Amino acid sequence: MKSRIEKYFINKRFTFFGGIKKGQPDGIGIRFLKDTCVEIGRFKKGVIEGHGRMIFGKKHIFIGQFYQGVMDKKGFFFNGENQSWFMFNEGNLLFFKYS
Repeated sequence: MKSRIEKYFINKRFTFFGGIKKGQPDGIGIRFLKDTCVEIGRFKKGVIEGHGRMIFGKKHIFIGQFYQGVMDKKGFFFNGENQSWFMFNEGNLLFFKYS
């Protein structure tokens, strides 16, 4: 079965490119939110789920796990304002680097 890629808008809050099921993002895709946030990954029932990326403006990036649209337990966070890196596992801070 082939998945369909199409452009999707909802409530003028975001633009989504990727799989759509029952009128909402579902499958691999990219969502551009109006507040300059970009989410890239797998979506389930309209929210990012599992491994993905979130880019906040031009300065902050999270790469890791999402659960029901929320950053969860494992991942890397880069703070572009002070050039610092954070690494998390099971919700605990494992590594911190400040430039």
